[in-house]
Amino acid sequence: MDNASRALVMAGGVMIAIAVISVAIYFYSTASGYASQSQQALSASQIQSFNRFYTAYNSLNGEIRVVDALNILNRAVEDEVTESYSGSYIKRVDSKQTHHYEPNNEVSYLSKAYFKLTYDVEGKVSAVAISDSPF
Repeated sequence: MDNASRALVMAGGVMIAIAVISVAIYFYSTASGYASQSQQALSASQIQSFNRFYTAYNSLNGEIRVVDALNILNRAVEDEVTESYSGSYIKRVDSKQTHHYEPNNEVSYLSKAYFKLTYDVEGKVSAVAISDSPF
């Protein structure tokens, strides 16, 4: 009889230990999932913040002024986004200290230019293309 009661006490202890371990694993997995979701939300917020400058021009249906094209190209250089320009309104100036875009002589800042954005798999702007003619 004495051995049977000891066996029941040991079995109860094992069951309690299993229950405590199960609860601890559950809380750990829940907490790590929450941390992962928080990191993804932060990453999405950072991408949206980065894209905000470029996407502000999307409401113009790809048609912008030369002054806006200059701003976009120079910002792309600063952000290390792949930039390309085709046309005669704007020229790229390369020197030892800087790389930037300037208007060609006698170009109206209000002349029309066209732009197109390319996104990477995460949704971040990865390339900017600007042209004097529609794409």
